Amino acid sequence: DEWNGPVVSSWQRIFDFGTSDQGENLSGGAVNSTNIFLTPRSGDNTLRCGYRDGATTLERNINAPRLPDGELQHVVITWDGAATTVRMYLNGEKVAEDNAINVSLSQVPDVNNWLGRSQWPDAMFAGSYDEFRIFNYALTRSQVLQTYLDGPDTITVVPPGTPVYTGDSNCSGVVDIADAICTLGYLFGPPDDACKQPCCTANMDTNDDGSVDIADAVTVLGFLFSGGTLTAPDATSIGAGEDGCALYPVEDVTLPCDNECTVE
Repeated sequence: DEWNGPVVSSWQRIFDFGTSDQGENLSGGAVNSTNIFLTPRSGDNTLRCGYRDGATTLERNINAPRLPDGELQHVVITWDGAATTVRMYLNGEKVAEDNAINVSLSQVPDVNNWLGRSQWPDAMFAGSYDEFRIFNYALTRSQVLQTYLDGPDTITVVPPGTPVYTGDSNCSGVVDIADAICTLGYLFGPPDDACKQPCCTANMDTNDDGSVDIADAVTVLGFLFSGGTLTAPDATSIGAGEDGCALYPVEDVTLPCDNECTVE
């Protein structure tokens, strides 16, 4: 976003999500309400992300030097509820962190979810947005840097997880009889067999039992020629005509994988 000040103006909002004490579409104040906000300049002359628990009226915040006037800036707030940690990044670099956040995202009322407007009677945001993104997971430091380097209109970060193409033992992009042969080569082939160093062992685990054995090759053959199914890392079945390439939670993928499965 680009903030155009003026530099003496405090409490404008880049975003403010939650509710005010007066409710929907009103900005009378939020002393007793829950909200999360980001301001380019707080009353203390800082870039501030604040989060207020209306039940306790406790507000915590993280701060960095205020945004300069009239310059495009890349600002990221990550919210890790499991670790009770909120982080602020500016132009790809972490500038602030709080490890004791007092509000969960589920507590934030879905009432006044505003860009450029405050739950309080503050001035509207004087500036522009090149792009505004919301992810459904907390970006890592390297992912934040990647979004900064990519710039607007481009997303190359991959959600946490492992891309697995169940049954595609040789990572060719399709499941065919060569995959059953590759699995057998991995198990019983000579030392120079290409499949001895598989691109993705997780692809080979076609019955999702956490190991690769002859049953996995048999499963591929059954899938190809007798109407059988493959079993994905999350225990779901993959039948004829279905693409087994998908992103699975890290905890579901028990075998290593460095493959060419491209998840859209």
